[in-house]
Amino acid sequence: MIINNCLFCEKSFITYPCYIKKGGGKYCSKKCFGKHMETSKATFIDCATCGKSFKITKFRIKNSENNYCSYKCSGQRDKTGSKNPRWKDGKIKRTDGRVAIYAPTHPDAVLYGGTHILEYRLIAEKKIGRRLKPDEIVHHKDGNPKNNDLDNLEAMLQRDHAKIHFNKDPKTGRFIKRKQNQ
Repeated sequence: MIINNCLFCEKSFITYPCYIKKGGGKYCSKKCFGKHMETSKATFIDCATCGKSFKITKFRIKNSENNYCSYKCSGQRDKTGSKNPRWKDGKIKRTDGRVAIYAPTHPDAVLYGGTHILEYRLIAEKKIGRRLKPDEIVHHKDGNPKNNDLDNLEAMLQRDHAKIHFNKDPKTGRFIKRKQNQ
């Protein structure tokens, strides 16, 4: 442990060499760090939209393309859907590998605040020519949920799908996941 003096309030505090080695251990608290950032590294610039002068940290200037005085001036409220710079044709790749499609008017769009539906459900609906019923699900014939080819998808009832993937234990009546080789 090392005793160091705070760069903002000059109060003594205890820090560790590993913090100093990483560039830290300069302030006694987050409060002093925040006040130091406000006072020493802030500057005034003009808003890119309205021209109003406002205070901003040099870090924010360096890490932003345009600097705005407010959320309203940045136009973030107008950047939804395809107007957003991070728009990827309405597709979101989920952590499980499945793809969600932007379809806010679809009655079954329940993902991401009711704006998206899983891609394979839309493909299956087009294949059968109607909406999926509430008790219907989409089965991937090859077992790969990322393969959304028309030939690989089949709409079926939940109970029929369970029969494909699970065996019923005769003793308990519970469903047990089938082994791959069955």
